Amino acid sequence: MIKKTYLLILLGCIFLLPSFTHAQQSSFFTVFVGNYPDPQAEQFSLLKRYGFLYKEDLQQNISKVYLGGFSNRKEAAALLSKIKPLYTEAAVVEQKFDPKNEVSVIQVATRIFTQDIEWEEFRKLDNLYAMIDGDKIKIATGIYPSFDAARQDLDAIRAVGFKDAFIKNVNGVLLKKLSVFETGLKQPLIPIQLEDRPVAVSQPSQRTTVRQPKTVNIPQKEETVAGRQASPRGYESMIPMKGQSSVQPKSPQGYDDPATYTATKGGLSQPDIRSQVKRASVLELQKVLKLAGTYNGELDGYYGPGTTAGYEKLRQQNRDIQKYSVLSQYTDVGQADMRPLQQAINSLPTDPSASNVVAGSNEAIAKAYQAYSLFGSLGPTNEVNLLMNSAIKQAYNAAQMQGPAPFDYTATYAYNDWSQLVLHLLYIHGAPANTYAAPCWLIQAHPQVSAQAQANYANMNASLPMQNCDQFMDWDEIKLLVAIANDMNGNQQPSPQEAAADASLRAQLYTTSASLENANQASYERWNRELWVALNNWGMSDPLHQRMITSLKVAYFQSQVRLEDFFMDKGFKYEDASGLALATLETLVGRDLKRFL
Repeated sequence: MIKKTYLLILLGCIFLLPSFTHAQQSSFFTVFVGNYPDPQAEQFSLLKRYGFLYKEDLQQNISKVYLGGFSNRKEAAALLSKIKPLYTEAAVVEQKFDPKNEVSVIQVATRIFTQDIEWEEFRKLDNLYAMIDGDKIKIATGIYPSFDAARQDLDAIRAVGFKDAFIKNVNGVLLKKLSVFETGLKQPLIPIQLEDRPVAVSQPSQRTTVRQPKTVNIPQKEETVAGRQASPRGYESMIPMKGQSSVQPKSPQGYDDPATYTATKGGLSQPDIRSQVKRASVLELQKVLKLAGTYNGELDGYYGPGTTAGYEKLRQQNRDIQKYSVLSQYTDVGQADMRPLQQAINSLPTDPSASNVVAGSNEAIAKAYQAYSLFGSLGPTNEVNLLMNSAIKQAYNAAQMQGPAPFDYTATYAYNDWSQLVLHLLYIHGAPANTYAAPCWLIQAHPQVSAQAQANYANMNASLPMQNCDQFMDWDEIKLLVAIANDMNGNQQPSPQEAAADASLRAQLYTTSASLENANQASYERWNRELWVALNNWGMSDPLHQRMITSLKVAYFQSQVRLEDFFMDKGFKYEDASGLALATLETLVGRDLKRFL
């Protein structure tokens, strides 16, 4: 009896061994070969005898090239030692498993990398992946949300020649997307025709049978431009606009100088300066020009021909400004987010390949954009509902909420119109676990819904992450200003998070149709006054400091004038345009100059 019991235990351990081994494996090890622009497989012919070669696309045709795959570091290190003399950048890379990234695939074949793989045989399948295990290459198609979803395609895949195909669960880290680089198949894969079925669980299928469109169908732009809000650091953490609590913010009425106002759809990228508007910014610029000897007119606050000539003359004569003008061509106000998924989201309407990047991601925000694309091509469907509800739960369950949420993320929703879908898409952008910014094209295509989302976040004293949508950094004055301010801060670069926060606020200001609340405009005016008191005191301490302050004043006040005209071109009165211009300036130089306050 005892022997029989031991035998049963032993058999149980044998049967459990594969799953136990899988549970113990927590990382995938590969050899990083290097970064290459538009790599071709032929460049690495010497490496093919050592392991399976694959690439991971980044941006601007740059790709990471990898070699081999192993379950332990020792084997990867042995491979590295063989290629290190020829590829000095090569290194062992550990890719840790994400326990939340378990997916289902249909494995269709196993091959040995040293033998020629008959890739033509796999043309019948789309979305091919490789799972690299030493000298074995397991070829699979997917990705499916579950066994049940994969089972619906299994018979069809077996029927077209893959009789031994079977379903398996794997960690997403193990799946390496196959492209022409790995397979040599220069013609598009011809997918087998599977019956269209709605996705049945939380994880969306990545197969083309889910009917993922190649480009995003954007609805016609709403007629009303959305209102945005800005936030000056050191005062309120979120600055609401007038009328921001409503879906359609209050629009400004009237202009100071109708005779010189020229309306253009979407606003001017660099507006003409009004000569008949009296303003404090022009007066301050005239004071600097007069002290420098390039302006002899009255200190009247009107930007006439004399002020124009004085500004241009000082730019040509002042050596410091000339130096910063050169530096400004190499100075950027922020750091672009180069993650492939963010780049794909930003370019969905214009780049057909961006859809593939979104479809290949398991991020919550990627699922939401898959739903957006499907809604644009098919309208309300069960697939859209399942994708969006899955994305919401993934985004909000991944991190604990700090404070109230803008909506009930525990509910299940049906999406019958653009408004609710886009609103919830923006809420996913604002989720605690999300780090991806809402793209400009989405805000511009759905301004009213965007205004509602931003108003809800403003009421919660929070902000919605947005892509840098403004064109201000294309202006010579702004480039000059940023270069000088950055130099005064020792050329310290903001963190990506800080740069993204500034860019998000500036993007909101760039397209706003709502003016600042009176109290918040007063905060920006106070920031401006206190900043110049501090800077003038600093300038008096040293002649070199005074030269830098002169350059800064010229660029700052000229930029302020141009920004005021930008907002007046959008229909704001001068008083409101002045506050919005100061808010924009704070996002441009506030971090660099805050040490003076």
